[in-house]
Amino acid sequence: MTDTQTPNLGGALTALGLEDKFLANGELTNFPLLERGRLANAIIDEKLKAGKWQTVVAMIYGGLGKADALFEGDRNELKARIVTAAQQHTKSEITSRTLETLVKAKEHELLFRLATNTSLGYDDLMAVLSHIPAQYFKEDPQGTQKRQTIDQAAGQRALAEKKYAAAVSHFAAIGDTANLTTLFDQAISSDDSNVDIRMLEAIAVSDPSQKETRLQAIVSKYLTGEEVDPTQTRRGIGTLTMFKFVKVHGVELSPEQKATLYKRVVEEAQRYQFEKNQELATEQELLLPWARHHAISQPLEAYRVFVATGFEGDEVVAAVQAGLALERYRNEHRALDTSQVTEPHLKRAYEGAPFEVQVRIAYRLKDEPKLQDLSKRANKKGKFDEAYRHWVAGRGSLDGEYIARIRTKLIDDVVKKGYGYVSFLATNDHAGQVEAFEALMAQGTGKGNHLDKAHELAFTMGDEARTQRAREAMFSVNPAWALGFFKGNSSRKRDERGIDYVVNAVASQQGVEPSTLRELA
Repeated sequence: MTDTQTPNLGGALTALGLEDKFLANGELTNFPLLERGRLANAIIDEKLKAGKWQTVVAMIYGGLGKADALFEGDRNELKARIVTAAQQHTKSEITSRTLETLVKAKEHELLFRLATNTSLGYDDLMAVLSHIPAQYFKEDPQGTQKRQTIDQAAGQRALAEKKYAAAVSHFAAIGDTANLTTLFDQAISSDDSNVDIRMLEAIAVSDPSQKETRLQAIVSKYLTGEEVDPTQTRRGIGTLTMFKFVKVHGVELSPEQKATLYKRVVEEAQRYQFEKNQELATEQELLLPWARHHAISQPLEAYRVFVATGFEGDEVVAAVQAGLALERYRNEHRALDTSQVTEPHLKRAYEGAPFEVQVRIAYRLKDEPKLQDLSKRANKKGKFDEAYRHWVAGRGSLDGEYIARIRTKLIDDVVKKGYGYVSFLATNDHAGQVEAFEALMAQGTGKGNHLDKAHELAFTMGDEARTQRAREAMFSVNPAWALGFFKGNSSRKRDERGIDYVVNAVASQQGVEPSTLRELA
């Protein structure tokens, strides 16, 4: 290759994107020493024009193609050209490879200039600065000024990206009151969720001359504007945070602001926050309003407050009804039990309460007329088991036509469609027990008979005549089955007369002495 071709080769390689491969393959060594320097310079020039300054860094400070040894020119001027190229072309970040190269080469000054003279974003800027050791600033006569330059640049970029807390940190470090004012004004008028009350507070208290005005501005920002549902939309500043803010700084609120703040505290606070050593421990005047607001959502705690304060408003009824409607095992900290509610409040809670709640109240109060009424309502809904249970609990007559129809329906269902268990019958419902016995006996002696249930029912009633009927029927089906059943178990009493009946009957049939069989039975 002739000497006249060399100056243009760098441009050609760069235009085709082949310069890095050319350097990496060691192609420079194929040229005379003088031409190598010219070629390296040409490639560097073209790369800087094209904005590929990070490759130039790799060449000069990272040894790519050994261009650092071949570069002909002023190194300080080259650094300035690198910074200029970075200013003109860097839109995102400086690669980690470039950072590592400059750190390894201890080019801290170039890192500083790249960080503070380019359009890097805040995070990228801080990433670059993190690679500059503290010693660099200590040893540099202009170290203090450079630190201020860093904070100024970082603060401006953080502000542009609405990273307000970071911006405050940088501006405060250099006492930049002008930018702190700009930052405060921008943040206070913004709806951005990045606005942190701690950041606004830090700016407000940093300048005594504007402290009161700025504290009022912070309060106004929060306590004005359209109301939101705190369960659906998160407020930019938490209510309790603002409440403490007002208390700590002694901000004087207008009547409207105070009403708004207290309303939000009542809406958003939890009961425990009024306890000793908690945020609202000294705000007991808000406890009753809190309870009134949360009567339905927190009925247990709200009702306790009502009782403690002697409050008798409509919210008492709402809390009782809501609390009794909850299943206790699923809502341990919200549900109410009837034992926790006073009798007058239980009586007030009848009206408008769900059917199930009225039932619970009636049982607690032993309200017999109400239980009978609830029985009739359950009967209309086809809930015959409830209708029977409420009627019995209400001491309704067990001889009338009303209860007879319900009882017959239930007995018919368990005998014909179920397993024959009639444990739902009240112990004082003799007519029902007799009807159930006859229905069980009427099932016959075939497979799936209910004779054992009939025997157990009559035996429990102490009705010897009916018990004997059941014994005989069971014996006719299977003597061994009958004997085993009459022996009883842990949950069923032993029927000695039944055992004697079976033993004697079998002995008579077989012509043997009953005593021998009885000893074994």
